[in-house]
Amino acid sequence: MQSVSYKDIERFNYFRSNEEIVKLLNFLTEKATLVEERTFVAISNILKKLIITKPSAEIKSSYFCLLEKLQIGLNEKSGKVFSIYLSSVISLAINLLPKNNFTQEDIVIMKKILLIDDKRIIANIVDVFIYFDVREFSLSLKGAEKIFNNRIQANLLVREGFNDLNKKVLKGLKKMIQASDPLYIASGLYALGELAKYYREKNIVYFSTNTKLQKMLINILNFIVHENEMVARQALRAAKKVDNEEMNMKIKSIYNETALEPLKKSIKDYFFS
Repeated sequence: MQSVSYKDIERFNYFRSNEEIVKLLNFLTEKATLVEERTFVAISNILKKLIITKPSAEIKSSYFCLLEKLQIGLNEKSGKVFSIYLSSVISLAINLLPKNNFTQEDIVIMKKILLIDDKRIIANIVDVFIYFDVREFSLSLKGAEKIFNNRIQANLLVREGFNDLNKKVLKGLKKMIQASDPLYIASGLYALGELAKYYREKNIVYFSTNTKLQKMLINILNFIVHENEMVARQALRAAKKVDNEEMNMKIKSIYNETALEPLKKSIKDYFFS
């Protein structure tokens, strides 16, 4: 595949055999230093629509070749474009690699990329490790707020919390939710919702009797009427994941009693939907 036109890219929106996916990946690998950003983004967006469920040695090989090429390019040129490309391709692991086909060798490759000092890249690797349930993965939560942004902190809390909902995790959640920055509050609510859903489905007795967790979950209601729409939306999403009858009734009451149309719309869009 020597070149890709926008007509070709459009065609891939409708015909995406394994062979064509490999061609797209190989094209990006061959032209990594030359491809226009808009072409890269267009191809990446096509691949992000996929969820490959059956292992393909060809797709996997092409994927990791592209990953390696971009990593080399970033190390040699330290360009912003290569950072964006690499972080985007890291995320594609979720789309192109079946859950039962993510091996120890793949984990080792991803862990090496963690050495790159780029918050976007690190955040996406954390996302990938959470998706593939990589148990041996750990980035220390200690001092994380000084190093990582809100998204990475939230993902670290989710990863650590899946392994053990300990004091450190609960303290981290509380700190994010009590932050002054809406971005951190919203990310903290996201992490809280993910952990609530996980333990509600995994161990309902532990979930129901963990008083510290339940206290934090009740506090979600206070953020549904937050002045920041992003925080309010994330609170509604978290509440939906908690799926507590008493909380659901209170949210319905807020919906029925409020005169604020934007709040009504948010509850309808993010809780009732």
